[in-house]
Amino acid sequence: MKIELSRDNSSMSLVDQIYFEILERIESRLLQKGALLPSVRKLAKDLNVSVVTVHKAYTRLAKEGYINIYKGKGAYINERYENMKPNREKGGDLSSFDWQQNIEDYIHRAQLVQHLQFSNPIQFATSVIYHKLLPTRFLAETMKLLVDNDPTILARYCETQGDSELREEMQKFLNRVYRLHVPFENMMITSGVQQGIDLVARSFIGPGDVVIMEQPCFTGAIDAMRGRGANILTAPVKQDGICLQTIEEICDRLKPKLIYTNPTFQNPTGTVMSEQNRKTLLEIAEKYGILIVEDDAVGDLYFDDEIPPKPIKYWDRNGHVIYLKGFSKPLSPGCRIATLVASGVVFERLVAAKATADICNPLLTQKAILSFLRSDKMFPHLEKLRIALEVRRDRLKNYFSTHLGDLITYRQPQGGLNVWIELPCKYNAEQLLYKAVEHNVSFLPGSACFVKDPQRNFIRLSFSSVSDKELDEGAERFANLIRSSLK
Repeated sequence: MKIELSRDNSSMSLVDQIYFEILERIESRLLQKGALLPSVRKLAKDLNVSVVTVHKAYTRLAKEGYINIYKGKGAYINERYENMKPNREKGGDLSSFDWQQNIEDYIHRAQLVQHLQFSNPIQFATSVIYHKLLPTRFLAETMKLLVDNDPTILARYCETQGDSELREEMQKFLNRVYRLHVPFENMMITSGVQQGIDLVARSFIGPGDVVIMEQPCFTGAIDAMRGRGANILTAPVKQDGICLQTIEEICDRLKPKLIYTNPTFQNPTGTVMSEQNRKTLLEIAEKYGILIVEDDAVGDLYFDDEIPPKPIKYWDRNGHVIYLKGFSKPLSPGCRIATLVASGVVFERLVAAKATADICNPLLTQKAILSFLRSDKMFPHLEKLRIALEVRRDRLKNYFSTHLGDLITYRQPQGGLNVWIELPCKYNAEQLLYKAVEHNVSFLPGSACFVKDPQRNFIRLSFSSVSDKELDEGAERFANLIRSSLK
């Protein structure tokens, strides 16, 4: 366990930094039940801080129930947090691997993976689209045809930036949908938007670098930035997007490397940044010399015929915006396809990072997606998908209104895949999840979407990932759980 403290740019005390470093590892299950933490004196020596500083951090963790401190024996991870682990096969006795605890790792946080491993029949935790709403048959038949016609497609790499024909087709798509004019030479195919975020973090973020992120925020983005040791400062998400005043205040005090934002159907809240705020955010980036990472995973999936504003990248003239456009969710999560758009030296460095990470995306899946984009099916598919998801959103809304009334509050999303639910402050969504799993339902506890001081009374529920029947059954079980728990 390698802890890196920021003594220059951090707005947090050393005690709080140590506390959150350990807490993130506990909540990511990187520290398992019963694991022994370093002694107070050893950790103080390793971090070059006082014994009192470490003692205060440990005392806070113990007070909040994360660890148990035994006099003369040390501090151990509290076993009751094992109850919150997702179901998985047991690996047997791990005691023979205890020596591995002495190997330092640099993984600060990994909460995304913890919530992708539930095997419950009704899966509201994963933000994906039900497979029967996707062109899976078309893609399967296309892949078979591709392999039959040219088996060597399985034996070839393509260039690191991705298949040139696919990039040209994506270029046409971005131009048609967003009037976004970008040369295909400045586009790179990535393994989903998540890899794009990770490549940015690998390329430009090091220990202590200041990154501004939304609060709450996409869990995978937080994991990627924390994995590089970033000093993350947050700006709250308002009805019209990330709070620009908070960003300006941070920029006046510090020198952020980049701003991460998901401006269209923000994950998890579903909010949409206004066009004016998009322009203003770009102006802030230009003023302070900051990169913007624009995550556009589901911007095409709007409801009520309300087309969202153009991407921030549309107004970018000086290379401040790294634009990540996802194709996985609306087409095929299994194909893991997105495009990264950037320019200048920034783009060159990202291509180098991609080559180091995995050389290139598989050519077979790229060619399959290319066939679908070239067909006459893409835009009718998106229209049908928007209608299907809007119907699901409305069904869930009507069910909540009828059966839950004012027990919960939530924002009605104008697009995307999720609804963001707020419980009364005194209730804990993680404890509710444990009960939900017993009833074969899962959801994402909102605490996973917070960087620091997680608010535990929020839930992200995906209405897109199950069948219509499962949606009804899951909504009923979820409502029963809420009613019984909030009495």
